[in-house]
Amino acid sequence: MRGSQPHWLPILLGLVALVSGLPHGTDAGFVHRIALALGAVAIALSAARALDSPDPLLWQILTGALALAQTVSLTRLSRRDQAR
Repeated sequence: MRGSQPHWLPILLGLVALVSGLPHGTDAGFVHRIALALGAVAIALSAARALDSPDPLLWQILTGALALAQTVSLTRLSRRDQAR
């Protein structure tokens, strides 16, 4: 994140905007929205570390795991509302 190009900033802002907007059509409460937004921030920071690190394998694995957890939680949240 300290590189010459601030490539992580648009990614971070885009992820926060996307995730904060997704649950509005659902019954997701404040805690769910905050957790999803923090997950998006964690994904963006981990991805930025993967881009800046000389040995990015660990950061790439962490980014993938965080993205998978975020996807599962969003899917469960979306399907919970369809079941009602």
